[in-house]
Amino acid sequence: PSAVDALVRQYAQGLDRGDQPPGRASFGTAPKPSLAEPPPAAEIAQPAESGLAQVIRKAAEGGIEIYLQPVVALADRKARLYEVHPRILQAGGKVLSQEDYGRDAEEMGLALAIERAALLRCCAIQRKLSERGRARAMIFRLSSAAIRDRAFLQRLIADINPDPLLADLVIFEIDQREIEQGDGVERDNMDFLAKAGFRFSLGSAETLALELQELTVRGIGYVRVTPSVLNSEHNPAAVSDLRQGGIETILTGIVREEDARVARAFGLVLGQGSLFSDPKPLRSDVAASGAPVTPKRSGRARAA
Repeated sequence: PSAVDALVRQYAQGLDRGDQPPGRASFGTAPKPSLAEPPPAAEIAQPAESGLAQVIRKAAEGGIEIYLQPVVALADRKARLYEVHPRILQAGGKVLSQEDYGRDAEEMGLALAIERAALLRCCAIQRKLSERGRARAMIFRLSSAAIRDRAFLQRLIADINPDPLLADLVIFEIDQREIEQGDGVERDNMDFLAKAGFRFSLGSAETLALELQELTVRGIGYVRVTPSVLNSEHNPAAVSDLRQGGIETILTGIVREEDARVARAFGLVLGQGSLFSDPKPLRSDVAASGAPVTPKRSGRARAA
């Protein structure tokens, strides 16, 4: 026992000095495997954004282009109001419509930001044009996501700070199916926008057999239908009934003179489509500087 005690004391003294017995590693002093330090975050290679992603991000930050398509009087083919078509430009000047970039914008979480940028741009255009006495109402389609997002609409109203003139010149469009098949949020938010003074257009109407009182209460001033819907109607008096209630019917997608003829036979006075003019960009000499902006003139439909 005394010999064992002596060995234990000798071993303990060796540990205090940091010695290691042959063939053994002292507890806590085993060499640790060397791990390379991770590179700083700035040096980690990030996947490069595609060209489309870059222009989408730019559009969300305000780099949006506004194209306007006229809604003309069928009698004289002169523009009475316009529909807004947001566009973004890729390198090389390629123009992308919402159908081209919409899905990618949604995946990036920037669809509503682009919609907001487009609307702010339209409001700036209207204010400038009104200073020249050349403003015309513009139909701006609200997406399903926008009309259901009260917080988004509240921020939008705060941003544009609508006055009576502006509210009369910017007409929000909502599709009939979205209103009728929604859960009521759409109607509530329409009421919210109406209290701010805005009017509405009923887009993609599936019939002209509409409740006039309901349209009036909702602040709907226009109903837009396609030639196929109009051709399926059997009550031409519906257009007159709507007009008497202060609601104008617009035939969209007119590509043939025959469509325009049928529209006039039904008593419609407003039409829109490639027969008159495709969407046109704003004049570059004024759009680039943020100066007053007007749509480019077309040989088929001129700005009134």
